[in-house]
Amino acid sequence: MAPDQVYGTFQAVSEHPEARNKRAAFRDALESQQAKMYLNMPDPREWYGRSGVRRFWEELELNVATLEGKQGAEKQAMLRDRLRLYRASGPNGPSFREDLEMSGPGGPKQFARTIWSADAGFHPIQFTIWQDGFEKRALVSKEWRFRRVGGIYVPAWVRELTYSGDKLDREREFELQECTLNESVEPSQFSYAGLGLKDGELVMDRVDGICYIMRNGQPEKLANFYEKYLPPTVSRRHRWSRWLSVGMGILLLAAAVIWVYRGRVFHGRPGTSQGKEH
Repeated sequence: MAPDQVYGTFQAVSEHPEARNKRAAFRDALESQQAKMYLNMPDPREWYGRSGVRRFWEELELNVATLEGKQGAEKQAMLRDRLRLYRASGPNGPSFREDLEMSGPGGPKQFARTIWSADAGFHPIQFTIWQDGFEKRALVSKEWRFRRVGGIYVPAWVRELTYSGDKLDREREFELQECTLNESVEPSQFSYAGLGLKDGELVMDRVDGICYIMRNGQPEKLANFYEKYLPPTVSRRHRWSRWLSVGMGILLLAAAVIWVYRGRVFHGRPGTSQGKEH
């Protein structure tokens, strides 16, 4: 959700008057969010990995398991042939350089280098992928600076560079403004109201295909996506009520007409007068 963005309308509920010119929060499937790592609203969990697929420690655990032969002898031999580790001493402890040759079936070879530093709690501080050889044609570059908060290293600054051919295609830079760890969090923060939604604003649930509107601090169903909007006066329930009222009105009018007509006929019939003419 862009905090200050007001949406004029939504295609899924374009006919509904209460879904216009509103702020909105969105609920999406995890798979769709993973694709947005290359857009303007990244997932902060990406900063704990060289890619959006695995975290630092997951990659190390997988490499160790592969080198131990737990992924099969073929993968073990391949990783031993393609992986090189180098160690350098520093004032606060050692740093490690990891060089890995990668290639897919019939595709071009890629070469990845990662620098792991004791100053960053042995997290990586630099990661680069080249094509055609180390330090040849850069494809992706990523840098980190870590800050220690309560004894835990967290990314305080991240920069990502992506290249297309020989030109820089995209640059993104992130900086940590505030960080609190291991403190109690109010459950209300994990709610739509906790996101800052106010009454009258929307929740677009793209998993279940439902638009909700906030009422009294809680989401209330407004409409299903792409559902034909019927104004309250012509909704199905009101339509039956209206026809019932019309029918009752016609019956009452008919009864009144019959009553008046019979009264006139009765008083106008010969021999019905009670007085005599002298």
